[in-house]
Amino acid sequence: MRDDLPPAREVAQRVFSAQQAPPHPSVSALLYAWGQLVITDIAQTNKSKAEPIDLFPPCGNDTSSADRFYRSAFVTPNGVRHPVNLKSAWIDGSSLYGHTEEERSSIRDGKDGRVRLDKRGFPMDVGAENESCS
Repeated sequence: MRDDLPPAREVAQRVFSAQQAPPHPSVSALLYAWGQLVITDIAQTNKSKAEPIDLFPPCGNDTSSADRFYRSAFVTPNGVRHPVNLKSAWIDGSSLYGHTEEERSSIRDGKDGRVRLDKRGFPMDVGAENESCS
């Protein structure tokens, strides 16, 4: 371990408190969108029933708030702990088209594999209660 590096919490605070990402010649917002698509497509775990863990900052830190962490639900086949992934581990577009038959049928219109569109021509927000902004 290198002692000349800042603590992980300090790095995270700097990264996530930045108002704007530093410019990079070959990175655009598309990279972040792709990353979001991939992670929502391949991984989802349920929280376990265990109490969350509060990680407090080191003494002398300028913030007094704790970071709350939740353990993932797990199974223990053969005595080894494994988190349960509720989605496929494939980049298959299931986050766009649904992971279950129920999700797929609520997103697709049933004609030629098309996605349901709202009256503005955008994909339906399946979880939305109403369209108050339309």
